[in-house]
Amino acid sequence: MRRGTDDRPVYVRIQDHIRERIAAREFGPGDRLPSEAELSAQFGTTRATVARALRELAFARVITREIGRGTFVAPLAVKVPFEPTQIQSFEEAVGTQHGHISYRVLDVRRAPAPAAVATALRVPEGSEVFRLERLRIVAGVPLSVVVRWMTIGIGRRISADAISRHSIHHILQHEIGRAVVHTDGYMEADAADQRLAGLLQVKQGAPVLIRRYTLSDRDREPLIYGESWFREEFHIAYRMPMARSTRRGAGPSSP
Repeated sequence: MRRGTDDRPVYVRIQDHIRERIAAREFGPGDRLPSEAELSAQFGTTRATVARALRELAFARVITREIGRGTFVAPLAVKVPFEPTQIQSFEEAVGTQHGHISYRVLDVRRAPAPAAVATALRVPEGSEVFRLERLRIVAGVPLSVVVRWMTIGIGRRISADAISRHSIHHILQHEIGRAVVHTDGYMEADAADQRLAGLLQVKQGAPVLIRRYTLSDRDREPLIYGESWFREEFHIAYRMPMARSTRRGAGPSSP
C-alpha cells in the first residue's frame, strides 16, 4: 500500500491500477475493462488523460481497444525463450511471468505403442506402454494439450500426485532419478479438431502449433516421447549463438 501523497502522474496511476487488477485476476484475458468515462470519474481526471493511459497500455499489448465495443484485457501471449544450449521444461522456461501453471489429467492408461512411439522409445511396435494426457493451464487459460508416452518401467513408478502437480522434467528427475539431458524434436502447424478445440477453448479449425519430441537421459536412453498441441497465443522467442571462425582475420560469415 502506498503511503502519503501519491506524486505519480494520473495517467500512470490509471495504468498501474489496471495492471494490478489484471495481476490479481480480477480481470482475465478478453474481459471488458471500465470505460473511459468510468475511469475518468474514478480518478477525477479528464477523458484525455484516461485516453493517454489506455493508449500506452494498448501499445504495450496489455489491453486491446475496439471501436464501438470498448477496452479489453489482451489475450494471453505466452513467450517461451528457446536456448539451443540449454535444456528446460516448459514450466522453467515460462517461469512465473504468466502466473500459476496447473494441470488437468485427461487420461492415464496402458496402450499399444504406435509406430512413432515405438521407434522413439526403442520398443517393439504394438508393445504395451504408458500413455499420459494432460491439459496444461497457464494463468487460468488452457494453453496446451500434452500427451506423453513412456515405458511400463517408468510409468509404474510415477505417482498420481506427481502427475497432477509437476512437470515431466521434475517427475523424471525427482521420482525416477533420471534427469532430462537431451531433447530431440520438431514443430509443425495444424488446425484444431472438435475435441482439441473444446479442450483449448478455441474455435474448431483454429490454428494450433504441434511439438513432437523425445526426452533422453545423459546416455541418450529415451525416457519420454511427447506430443503437445498449443493455442496460437503460444510464442517462441529464440536466440542462436553466432558461430565464431577459428581462422585468423576471418570476418563475419554471410547468412
